[in-house]
Amino acid sequence: MRVVVLLLLLIATPCVALAGDPASKLSARLQAEPARVVPGQVFDVVLVIRYDHKHFAQHAAPLFRQEMDVPLEVTLPWLENPVGARKIDVPSKERETLLTRSLVLNGTVVRGRLIRKTGSSTGPSVAEVALRRRFVATGTGPIKIPAPKLRYAHADKFEEDFLGERVPIEPRFIDVVGTELTIDVGAFPAGAPEGFAGAVGTGAVSTAIDRESVKVGETLRLTVRFSGADNLADLATPEPVGLEHFTVFGAQDDRAVPTRTVVYEIAPQRSDLREIPRIRFPVFHVQTGQFVEAVSKPIPLRVSGASRSADAADTDSDSGTDDEMPFWVNVLIGMVVGAAVVTLLNRRKRREDAAAIALAEAGPDTARVAAAAAALTAHPDERTLAEYLGAHMGCSPSSVVGPGLAKRLVAHGVSGDLARRTATAMEALTAARYGGGEATLDPALTSELQAELRSARTT
Repeated sequence: MRVVVLLLLLIATPCVALAGDPASKLSARLQAEPARVVPGQVFDVVLVIRYDHKHFAQHAAPLFRQEMDVPLEVTLPWLENPVGARKIDVPSKERETLLTRSLVLNGTVVRGRLIRKTGSSTGPSVAEVALRRRFVATGTGPIKIPAPKLRYAHADKFEEDFLGERVPIEPRFIDVVGTELTIDVGAFPAGAPEGFAGAVGTGAVSTAIDRESVKVGETLRLTVRFSGADNLADLATPEPVGLEHFTVFGAQDDRAVPTRTVVYEIAPQRSDLREIPRIRFPVFHVQTGQFVEAVSKPIPLRVSGASRSADAADTDSDSGTDDEMPFWVNVLIGMVVGAAVVTLLNRRKRREDAAAIALAEAGPDTARVAAAAAALTAHPDERTLAEYLGAHMGCSPSSVVGPGLAKRLVAHGVSGDLARRTATAMEALTAARYGGGEATLDPALTSELQAELRSARTT
């Protein structure tokens, strides 16, 4: 009989220890809302902490001098420095109420929402506190969030000090690891419209111009305001879609949110243009899973100064129809003039061909390139970078800044990755100059850029 009782005690002892295990009184899980996103889509990460509130009230010792509703420390650095996403700072709405609980997250006191609390004299005593943070996906592929780590101090006995405060006797740390989370970031569906740059949201666009009357080839400022995209701050400077009959020289981008303002320097190419056309802003609408286009209203425009074809037509229409000279005289004059024109055109073409061959053999203006390279090395900034790129591409520095810079650099022998990094640096420098911010140019980037352009000139 004693043997049987001893065996029962040995079997029951692990069960009692398991039921009283302090680590079993605490757990954490992560969840994403929504669980599947596309690049540029906003999502929430919710950290749910589950604990036995009766056990904590009896056995949890303070971790910090400041009193907490839940004396618990949670560590999850990903929430502050996410990988594959960008954190969106949203003002906290969780104030000190009966429906919130304070605790420590990544070394800072925060308040979480109490989403569940059960307990009676005989039943389980479970409480759940939720901490919500908002992010936007910045790329494709899965986003892996590591498991949160939790710690609290546990004590079996307490005594009162001379102030009547509970003092734990031999407290020990209890560490618990929660569950990790993987968020699926899928690609956009096929069928993206022209000009789609990855904007996600509902989309809105409006336009304005600084004047309503210009000449052919004369520049004016077109201000375009983009809004309604969750990832507006992550997009490159939008290329204006719908300006096929205008030359776009450059752009000034303030990169602000929630409304991003871009000022384009444009010039009409034809005299028959009567308006600034509708500017389209393609976005992906998450709720419908389809691409949509926000469209601006057209702006009336008066273009004076006829184009070359129109001038030719005007000249033909102004020629007289009543000849006072005999017909044969007109024919003879026409033959002489025609021969002279042909001779002049042939000479001009030979000179242009010779100049083109010399330019092709010489490449960019060597003296200008050398001077620009020296200035860029000595003072790497937006002005010297624009002059250096303009020297290589055969254009003015003001024509360097604007949409499509990366493509133009690739056409001049720069690798795709370096071209994109250079275009991004130029955008940041220009935005800092017009927005009053600060931006620096990495000397390593300029060195790599000069090396590739030198190699392209010699090959």
